[in-house]
Amino acid sequence: MDLCGEAAWIVQPKPPSPCPCCDLMGGDCPCRYFLRATVSRRLNDVVKEMDIVVHTLSTYPELNSSIKMEVGIEDCLHIEFEYNKSKYHLKDVIVGKIYFLLVRIKIKHMEIDIIKRETTGTGPNVYHENDTIAKYEIMDGAPVRGESIPIRLFLAGYELTPTMRDINKKFSVRYYLNLVLIDEEERRYFKQQEVVLWRKGDIVRKSMSHQAAIASQRFEGTSSHGEAKPPRAARREQRPAVRPGGAGSPQHSGTDGTRSETSPK
Repeated sequence: MDLCGEAAWIVQPKPPSPCPCCDLMGGDCPCRYFLRATVSRRLNDVVKEMDIVVHTLSTYPELNSSIKMEVGIEDCLHIEFEYNKSKYHLKDVIVGKIYFLLVRIKIKHMEIDIIKRETTGTGPNVYHENDTIAKYEIMDGAPVRGESIPIRLFLAGYELTPTMRDINKKFSVRYYLNLVLIDEEERRYFKQQEVVLWRKGDIVRKSMSHQAAIASQRFEGTSSHGEAKPPRAARREQRPAVRPGGAGSPQHSGTDGTRSETSPK
């Protein structure tokens, strides 16, 4: 509409487009969603923006096999580790075990790290940035042959995002579990394994049409049975209160309609 010929409000509805990814405040590939309102004027436009948060929900993966690998150093170290799944939602728990099949070096410390790797660019101009999200100590001391170390890592306490692969062929976000062993000479042995993270919806929300249908059925069910009955307390007859004379005292009605009581002698 035109306000005194000075300003015009233009509403241009556009069909909603699917969001390829959720919000991401990363170092190299930030993804931001916002609403922009523009007031067109003759001299200059008035623009106002408001950030919104977009979450892309995923369904439970059909194939979610466990991860089993064997790593080591010839004639020095041989370990086998396994994780219960290869795909975890953002509030999941990573459960696994590490088996020491051969130990001939003095290991003093072992930890598991969660690493986020951001990849930007295409072709030869590809840049990787690694960020260690968490470090979780799973062993302190020297293990022996045949020993097994359990792993239980809760993901809810860390700021994680779903895995994103080749978004608009520009950037990707991947997560890795990095198993690190440190010996007494401060030498580090590590093995990385990629895991997929996905976001699970917390609340299943019904559509507006479904809610309207339920409300209509309730209304029709109430009207078919007629008027609703009043509460039981409201239907009770109001009984006269018992006077102090007692329940056995006779009552006499006077000529003016009032009642008089006589106590028994």
